[in-house]
Amino acid sequence: MLSLLVPLLIFQINYHGGNAHFTLCLFKNLTGRDCYGCGVLRGISACLHLDLLGAYRLNHLNLLTIPLLGFLYGKALWSSRLAFLRSSVRS
Repeated sequence: MLSLLVPLLIFQINYHGGNAHFTLCLFKNLTGRDCYGCGVLRGISACLHLDLLGAYRLNHLNLLTIPLLGFLYGKALWSSRLAFLRSSVRS
């Protein structure tokens, strides 16, 4: 249930930082080059701020990841709603 609050945490990420930000990406730390996943989390933050063009600029794979994560998040919300309704009916 607490995992449904993750978008609020991602919303707080500064996606305007560019490439000067701290990263945990091992590939980028070793080579100095972006991997295929670099920019996805900042892109999701940009999408939550309704900056879809910024999300695309950060990583082109955001065209796939953001709708997929949106679907999975909606599915989790739907199933938690059904579990909440079942528990309230029993009471």
